[in-house]
Amino acid sequence: MSDLNRDEQLAFLECMGKLQKELDSSFQRYERLSRTTKDLQEQLNQAKSKSQQSIRGSSSGASYSDETLLPSMELIELRAENATLKQDARNFEQISNNYAKGMEEMVGFVSSYTEKMNMKLKTVHDEYLKMYDTLAAERLSFSKKNQRDVQALEKVKGWLLQALEENP
Repeated sequence: MSDLNRDEQLAFLECMGKLQKELDSSFQRYERLSRTTKDLQEQLNQAKSKSQQSIRGSSSGASYSDETLLPSMELIELRAENATLKQDARNFEQISNNYAKGMEEMVGFVSSYTEKMNMKLKTVHDEYLKMYDTLAAERLSFSKKNQRDVQALEKVKGWLLQALEENP
């Protein structure tokens, strides 16, 4: 993440925040779905037990289906809630798939960006090494030239001292 510049880091963090909010919302919907499913199952079990008791208590002994045991309005409400829960489950699955896809895309982006930055860093490093070699060669060249100049000056100094000794 430190390879990203500030704008890219902010964009990445913003995207991760949005994904986290979406995932939290999905989990809340899933928890609601789970609670409602349990409640509906309990209601259905209670209705079955009530109907079983009423069937046992009645002398006719006629058997009724689960749908006829519940009052019609309650049945309509349960069907509507069931449809809503199914839609929520589909939405949750879609959001989960989108989240996974988004994470895959984010990982792909980060890895390709990291690869690009590594290539740029390698290029800069290679250029630095070339410049270092060039500077080292120039320094060596200047050092040799400086040595020759010092030797030439020493010769001139020697000649001047010799000339002064000969002609005081």
